[in-house]
Amino acid sequence: MDGNQLTVVMADIRKLTALTELSLSENCIRQLTPAVAGLTNLAVLDLSGNQLSFVPTELALMTDLRRLSLRCNYITELPTELHVLAEGNMIMFDISDNGMKSPPPEVVIQGNDAIFDYLRRFHEARASSALDLSDMCLSYLPVDVMRFFRTEGTACFGLKRLILDGNNMSWLPNYLRTMTTLTHLSLKWCNFTKLPYFIGDLQNLTRIDLEGNDIVSPPAEIVRRGVNAMVKYMRGIDSAWWTKDLDISGQRFETVPLEICDVDSLTSLKMHSQNFSDIPEEIGRLTALNHLNLQYCALVELPDSIGALFHLRELILNNNRLVSLPPGIGACTALTDFRLHENQLE
Repeated sequence: MDGNQLTVVMADIRKLTALTELSLSENCIRQLTPAVAGLTNLAVLDLSGNQLSFVPTELALMTDLRRLSLRCNYITELPTELHVLAEGNMIMFDISDNGMKSPPPEVVIQGNDAIFDYLRRFHEARASSALDLSDMCLSYLPVDVMRFFRTEGTACFGLKRLILDGNNMSWLPNYLRTMTTLTHLSLKWCNFTKLPYFIGDLQNLTRIDLEGNDIVSPPAEIVRRGVNAMVKYMRGIDSAWWTKDLDISGQRFETVPLEICDVDSLTSLKMHSQNFSDIPEEIGRLTALNHLNLQYCALVELPDSIGALFHLRELILNNNRLVSLPPGIGACTALTDFRLHENQLE
């Protein structure tokens, strides 16, 4: 029945129960009737070169299939139920040339074992609320993850555990911030150097695993204090973009966290009572600042870039170890409150 410009497969096809091979390639079929699953003796099903955009979940019932070709259609996702086909006699499963998004191309390119494994993991997560995508060679988090999230009134339902260990990921997409049901996020042995600010929105988190990553943000001082400290710190950075106010006083940072210098909307920055001895040149990016509190640190010098803070009105540097001021300070012509008590200025 190949190449006959067929547009539909009639439901009556289920009556052909003795059929072992069905080839419908190079037609114009847009929708496959679930009735085809009634062909329980079918070993070969070729649907390549059609116009299918949807795969019925009933195909999962055809566990005697040995060859299934869905090549050259318009299918972008596979139902997770199809994972059971891997437990049967399947020796050929072809979904090439479809623009597949779920599973993502990074999984599809690994072959059928990886495809069915991916589908199985998603299928099992429906009941367990725990999705394990570890060691799947992923460089990004598939958007499929958000299928698990839903709201009913004010209640939220979604994943509680998300395991991404051993992948090539270095970032997480912003849409994950809505998965507020998460209590455990594992990112072990990936390529993360920074956690996204939206981690601060995941207020039910009780565990974050970061082993095997070179995390610089949040700072080591925060990471050592545990998940609650990380969530609080990242929430503060995230909200500072719109509150324009950031207070990270008393954290005893050894160096100034550079992510602070990215929040260029800040008008007030309170960063007193720390252990750092200098300020990075990047402070000059915070051109909207009008209040900067750096008292009770261990500062011995200031960067010349502080002169870029044209709107600065209050600069509090009491109780440091400053011996001189940079020439750039003269450009801060808006200063009305400049405190330098208990320093070592000559």
